[in-house]
Amino acid sequence: MVIRSAMNNLNVNVDKTKKTKVDPNEPSVINGTKMIIRLRKLRNDRDLSQHQLAVLCDMTVPNLQKYEYGKMKSIPFVTLERLCNVLNCKPGDLIDMNS
Repeated sequence: MVIRSAMNNLNVNVDKTKKTKVDPNEPSVINGTKMIIRLRKLRNDRDLSQHQLAVLCDMTVPNLQKYEYGKMKSIPFVTLERLCNVLNCKPGDLIDMNS
């Protein structure tokens, strides 16, 4: 109860209108490198939700989102293999170099 009243006393301005929309067909740049990942496009082409793909790949939705939004630093081969098997693609279809 004390925490809730303390939180109510905070004067925090949050602008919820500044959400950036993500183009589902745009590849994500991986952590500022020249590597790009096309996971979102491949997933959308196969009419899979993030949740469905996460379940099929035996991973959590937040982890899948990190890959999809290019927020990860690396991708284990086992994860790459699972994604490729489920999406019926090759690693080169999923990951590419940004020229």
